[in-house]
Amino acid sequence: MKKWQIYPSAALADAVTKDAEEKGISISAALVEALEKAYGITGENEEMSMTDVLSKIQLEVEEFIADQLANPEFAILEFTLYKASETFAEISMGDPNGRLVAMKPRLGKAFRKLVDDKTIKHVIPARKPNGEQKREHNAAVYRIVKED
Repeated sequence: MKKWQIYPSAALADAVTKDAEEKGISISAALVEALEKAYGITGENEEMSMTDVLSKIQLEVEEFIADQLANPEFAILEFTLYKASETFAEISMGDPNGRLVAMKPRLGKAFRKLVDDKTIKHVIPARKPNGEQKREHNAAVYRIVKED
């Protein structure tokens, strides 16, 4: 994956920033998504943009949380995206489709932003006693709470 430096006009910068904020993704991800769409480059999952994949992950996580809250005596209180989202878990880091592999870390960061912005209800980052974010095999761990 290459790294580029661009100098957008004020209007383009505003439009991309607004798009990224509305979708809950980074400016870089919004630019890549728009450019892939403009150039017809989408890889194996042609219909799936990062926003589409993030929305699917969000729905799966919300279902997972609802299931856990509905069965408190058997609830899993801490989870990673690997546990809560089949879509996220199925993106293999060894996949020859470099687009999906590159998307996985961005999806994790975008999900964290949804949690921080309280878009995902009943979830907070799980913390170690020293206050650091808990991680499981380098994946962020989240905690289900009854109230936000």
